[in-house]
Order: sequence, then structure tokens, then C-alpha cells
Amino acid sequence: MLKLVKLSPRAYMVQGDPLPEIRENAGFIVSARGAVIVDTTKTLADAQSLYRHVRAVTDKPVAYVINTHAHIDHVFGNQLFPAPVVAHVKTGETMGAMVAGEWSPGGLPRVIEQYERPEDMVGLRIVLPQILFGEALTLDMGDLTVKVIRVGGHSPGSSIVFVPEERTVFLGDLLCVGRYPLLFWANEYGSVEEWLAALKHIKGLGAKRFVPGHGPLSTLKEVKAIESYFLDLKERVLRLAGQGLSREEIVAHPSFPKYAEIAYDRLHPLNIGVAYDQLVKKNDE
Repeated sequence: MLKLVKLSPRAYMVQGDPLPEIRENAGFIVSARGAVIVDTTKTLADAQSLYRHVRAVTDKPVAYVINTHAHIDHVFGNQLFPAPVVAHVKTGETMGAMVAGEWSPGGLPRVIEQYERPEDMVGLRIVLPQILFGEALTLDMGDLTVKVIRVGGHSPGSSIVFVPEERTVFLGDLLCVGRYPLLFWANEYGSVEEWLAALKHIKGLGAKRFVPGHGPLSTLKEVKAIESYFLDLKERVLRLAGQGLSREEIVAHPSFPKYAEIAYDRLHPLNIGVAYDQLVKKNDE
């Protein structure tokens, strides 16, 4: 069940169910020129709930939909919103490749079968981004500005949505609270170094409210916590590799701290392995 959280006079978070695995968040901004939706959730049922939350707040038309990245749980509800979809060019490329493969008409039924409630996906139609940008895009919404900035890290096209007038930033999966972050999905790698650079940039925005991709509304404290995770991950991988340990030994090493409980078994070793490949293996080649 999606929960509406008012962040400021014109910005809202729509929080995913915390059980069992802290579902994805979405959000929206209400401006003089219409509503701007940030991510559209994983199921059509949740997207319909998001739409109802928007309509409970405003009768203004939806002007834009922004996809912070290409992952299923942030883009599969696009079809519910009659507005152009904005995303970084890399996000558009990834989604286009998925439509040619796993998200094709022949592949989607197998994707939907993995859902807890496949009936929530009846009528699913993939909507690709129509407005693609390079490094940044500013939407002039009349009484406020919406800045979409590609920062990378979680995925090549990962972008943040910053509303300076509301001191609010939507981070997508660059920030996960209560569950592990993810460095690899569908043959698309994130980057430890880019993630750290992204978090440094985010800390400098002067924002007061930080909307994570998964988890409750956050502050700089949570941003610094995930930054500490990646700093520690980088330092330990490099130090253990310097001691001559192999990739397998480093992945299994017990010294790494636990960032969160949810998805630990699945993502803890995966992230260490990706970090090794990026920080050690590439430098040895």
C-alpha cells in the first residue's frame, strides 16, 4: 500500500510498502504548469494508487513523468500517466534494449509470472522515455524549477530530481534506507566511484529533504550513511587486494560491515565482487 507523505507546500513523496522488502518510492511536484511525477512504481496497481494520490492533491494536468533510472520498479507504471516521459539518454537506451529482449511481447509474460500478484499487471504496456537529455535538464514549471541531473552511480543513467525552491531532492536508488543498494542489474553495472561522486554532489545541493528510492524520508544523516558504506567498501577491497587476497577470498571476507538486513544475502557479495572488478581487476589489466 502506498502512503502519501507531504514534504513541503508543493512536493510529495509516495512511499512504498515497508514490508516485506521495502518497496520502491515515487513522488510528485505540483506547479503552476502542472504536476511532475518522479518514477512510476513496479505494478499497475501501485501506479494507479500513485495516480489517485496525485489527484487527491491537485486537479492540474500531469505535465511530465521523470524516470530516475531504467529499473522495473521505477518505470513499469509509465503508461498510467498521459504525459511525456523524461530520462537520461542512457536510461532510454537501457529501456529500449530491454523492450527488444526481456520486455518484448514474448518476454513480458515471464517477467510478470515472477510477481507476487501477476493480476496487478494485466494490460501492462511499456512506455519508453520521449524526452532524453545529456548531463542535465531544467524544467521551467512557472512558479518553480525542476532540475534533472545525471549523476550515475547506481546505473549509467541514474539521475536525481532537485527542486531548489522546495529544498527537496528525489534520489532514486542512489539512496536506499533499510535495504542494500545495488551495483548490478540486467547486465547494467553501476559504479562505486560515480556513486561516491554523486553523493558528494547531493550533499552540496543545500537540500533539506532527501527522498530515497526505497525507505522512509531521509536527511543528510542517511546520505552520509550510504556514503560511508561505499567508502568502506572501496577501502577494504583495495586493502585486502593489496594483501594478495583473491577476488573470491575478498568476497567471502568477514570484515565487511553490514549496511542493512534486507537483501544482504543477495547483494552484499555481489557488490563486493563488482567493486573488486572495478577497483582492482581493471587496474591490473
